[in-house]
Amino acid sequence: MSKTTTFAMIVSTLLLVDCGGGSGNVVFCGYDAFGNPYYCSVPNNTPSSPPTPVASNLTFQITPAITAIATQPFSYSISATDSNGNNFVYTYSSVPQSGTTTFNNQTAISAIITTTLTENGSSIALFNNQTTNTLTRYFNPTTYELLGTAGSYPGSFSTVTSTTPLPTTGLVGYTSNYITANLFNDSQQTISDGTLNETFSLNANTAQTAYLCYNDTPTLTTQGNTDGLTNDNQNICFSINSAGQLQGMQVTLPINNAQLIFY
Repeated sequence: MSKTTTFAMIVSTLLLVDCGGGSGNVVFCGYDAFGNPYYCSVPNNTPSSPPTPVASNLTFQITPAITAIATQPFSYSISATDSNGNNFVYTYSSVPQSGTTTFNNQTAISAIITTTLTENGSSIALFNNQTTNTLTRYFNPTTYELLGTAGSYPGSFSTVTSTTPLPTTGLVGYTSNYITANLFNDSQQTISDGTLNETFSLNANTAQTAYLCYNDTPTLTTQGNTDGLTNDNQNICFSINSAGQLQGMQVTLPINNAQLIFY
């Protein structure tokens, strides 16, 4: 493993379905609501299989992990292989911005997320033939909870409407409702594309680490469907040690309607 917190509300579940250019067997087909690209591929590909997880007995610090996702720079490259032997590498980078800003009439800190995907070493073109996707995430500067996101495509502007406080520590197996959000066509927030529910969980990884996971489920409006969005449940996980330090990532991306696990 090397992957981001594309973090919760990072891999959302709304996908634009316009297909664009690609490389090899895969073409870019749109973005999810939080900026992660969605890809189409050859038929009959099957998900990669990460190592069998081990349920740790350690107590994991959740608060430092949430803080790190919002405030620390990091970059992970993770990979997956389909049943045809094609190798994919997904790179997720987060760069916190200095100072505070305003988001949706709230004081916030922000981080710019960039993602790329390659197939067999060749970059896959994204929207408008760009090979790098960029999204800004906004956080509460005190609690480091997500406030929302902003991008340049329909459905990328989101505002969190409720957050369930997380415990400071947890054991593998812990799960909770976490975030609800509104999804909008653009930053004017006049056209609703739907809502999003996100759950939080600590999942098994190794005897010394756990996966801190965000799992997203959308509900689209008629306008959301008209905008070309579609439902697709996704998750993004950060590997953490018991002190809450980031160790890596695991992301599930749909390729040709199959869930491909990058780790």
